Amino acid sequence: MIERLCDAGYEVSRLKEHIPADSDDPAVLRKSQEMQNPPKIIPALMRRLLTYSGAHPNMDDYKGQLLIVEAHRIRIRK
Repeated sequence: MIERLCDAGYEVSRLKEHIPADSDDPAVLRKSQEMQNPPKIIPALMRRLLTYSGAHPNMDDYKGQLLIVEAHRIRIRK
């Protein structure tokens, strides 16, 4: 999945590249709050997420993952 996004020219970062993979929920939430987006980019976020979900309609693709959707990329934590 990450390879497909990168091949399409998107920048993909795994959250575990920024915090330890075994971080507790409060640490994950703190990191996600650092990445908050202003309301004016919500349409871009929705386009990104809808495009992604259209390409990955199988719910098994999302099991065990945290998707952090940004206007220019989606970060995935497994």
